[in-house]
Amino acid sequence: RALSRRHPRTVGVDLSRAMLDEARSRHLGRLRLAQADLAALPFADRAFGAILSVHVLHLVPEWERALSEMGRTLAPGGVLHLGFEERPTPGWIDSFLAELKAEGILPDHPGATTAQVVDALRRDGWELAWERPAAWRWQVRTVWSEMVESLEARAWSRLWAIPEEEYRRRLAGFVARTAAPEAAVQTTTVGMA
Repeated sequence: RALSRRHPRTVGVDLSRAMLDEARSRHLGRLRLAQADLAALPFADRAFGAILSVHVLHLVPEWERALSEMGRTLAPGGVLHLGFEERPTPGWIDSFLAELKAEGILPDHPGATTAQVVDALRRDGWELAWERPAAWRWQVRTVWSEMVESLEARAWSRLWAIPEEEYRRRLAGFVARTAAPEAAVQTTTVGMA
């Protein structure tokens, strides 16, 4: 909302109609929304003074093409702001993901790692500027019942590719094996030095 108030020509893009519907339901002001693939943006060359992409490129199989498209639609002197957050998930969730990975059920992300994106940008001659605190660290408190709810909701995109029936069966087994009191809390320290 704040972005669209300050910049009335802001456009939000997502491949998923469901995500666009969710954005519309939040009444995002004057934000225009477009269903589009980042690897084939339906905008003119040099159409935007700034592009913001946060927590996306790890989901895009054609991430190099998506970077190229963002570059094509960025005006000279414009800013491409990419946001990444690579941090551990709370321990219970890590355990579940590790089980699925060990059994060959959990797919890798189809897109790029932060390092791959940085290497590609450098290779293509982008001027890079890092805006990251020198050190940050915080603790995430996860309540057992909330963790189960987030897994039931399939909050992590890597879980979406697992067939529903298979996923529900695996999750029920994990919850039964690792059951904790509903109010149990697990604290995970995350960050980087």
